[in-house]
Amino acid sequence: MSYILSINKLPVLLSIGAFDFERAANKQEVLLDIKVKSKKRPRGCISDQLADTTCYKELIEQLLSFATTKHFNLIEHFAYEIMRLLKAKFLEESIVVEVTKFPTIAKQKQNISFRIQSDDFLEDLM
Repeated sequence: MSYILSINKLPVLLSIGAFDFERAANKQEVLLDIKVKSKKRPRGCISDQLADTTCYKELIEQLLSFATTKHFNLIEHFAYEIMRLLKAKFLEESIVVEVTKFPTIAKQKQNISFRIQSDDFLEDLM
């Protein structure tokens, strides 16, 4: 059995972009998707107590705060730094981080995304 905490489509306002016109913009919004998979059942499943599980409000606040710490040129680097932050918090869990950006590039009609996942995270979970 696996237990998965998902944060889906979290809007994150940050300084990101490699091109001059992107850097000239104050901030851009990206969407952040995170999945943290554990084989160990969170105690909160039984106790129904917030103290026995991951508080996703605190986790979201930590992620949003981190996003404002510096300028990121690439979504790949931002995703990697988020992965590092999460791996420090969830040592034994498997993690997926996906960042979606909405670039203003001519002829690009859809979003662009980049995903990093732990080797042991099943591909079909995202």
